[in-house]
Amino acid sequence: MFRIVIFVIISLTFLSDRRGRPIGNAGAPGEVDNVTCLNCHIRGNFKPEIQIDLIDKANKKVQKILPNTDYTVNVQLIDSTSKAAVFGFQMVPLTSKELMAGSFPTIGSRVKRVVDLNRTYISHNNRSTSATFTATWKSPNQLGDKDSIKLYYAGVVGNDDDNSIGDNAIVKSKTFLYESTTSNEAVEIEAKPILITNITSTYLEFKYDKSIKVVKVYNHLGYLIMEVEDTDLKRIDISALSANTYFVQTLAEGKIFTQKFLKI
Repeated sequence: MFRIVIFVIISLTFLSDRRGRPIGNAGAPGEVDNVTCLNCHIRGNFKPEIQIDLIDKANKKVQKILPNTDYTVNVQLIDSTSKAAVFGFQMVPLTSKELMAGSFPTIGSRVKRVVDLNRTYISHNNRSTSATFTATWKSPNQLGDKDSIKLYYAGVVGNDDDNSIGDNAIVKSKTFLYESTTSNEAVEIEAKPILITNITSTYLEFKYDKSIKVVKVYNHLGYLIMEVEDTDLKRIDISALSANTYFVQTLAEGKIFTQKFLKI
């Protein structure tokens, strides 16, 4: 019993390291035991939210990315109770093959790099009273029409008492699609799967002469909110979505296509 108690105490101390954990815990595939910030920062009375944006040189948020391009990573943590004293985060960008995507040539003064699983994460380097963190991310040198980059990230809001119990955490992901250097649309060399209507309240229906295997729906901020897989998808039910503009991404014959639709 004595050994078990000591192990638990040491584990909780390690997991609540105020300087950020030395291993990946952002909710990305392959992380040790699938442990994330949600496992440790618990039982608080905070209501955390985290938003991560990629900002281009024109100071505009992007939804699609260009190869070999620098973007400012803007991390914003929010506690809707306005009671949190300190904030922290961790993030890693991965390719669709779950490999490290790009690099972080420069990082903000309150940010550090964490190398784990052949990936480079960025994290807070000490619990911060500021809820904003920044870094520069350089996208991969080459991107193809099948590529996308997915950011996996976790945020923590806490009370600064050196104990993870009493804090709260949130884990999310966000996908960025490829943008051609000659067009505002992703490179597509075949006809798109055609939405029978791009304004609907119930179903998205597709008219296409090849089998659609996967359909993903993203909101206007680029967050994946729905994914459906089947051998030959002809329609999906979106009646549970709130009224707004969305993007639907379809996988057919190994190619990815993206279209916009309006849920009413």
